[in-house]
Amino acid sequence: MALSGNCPMAADNIEDANRLLKALFDNQRYNPLIRPVNENSQTLTVFLSLRLSQVLDVVSVIGNFN
Repeated sequence: MALSGNCPMAADNIEDANRLLKALFDNQRYNPLIRPVNENSQTLTVFLSLRLSQVLDVVSVIGNFN
């Protein structure tokens, strides 16, 4: 019974996340070629973090292609 009460809330969260993604990355508003810097000569530092499970997923996918 407690799970059924949480499911609609999770579905609402997914719908909210989908609306946010659509608003942020709409084809008419988002251009992946634009760099978020003031000057094009500026370097752009990108921070990336992965969990070990994500790395293992990539390794297993690469293994399937070999």
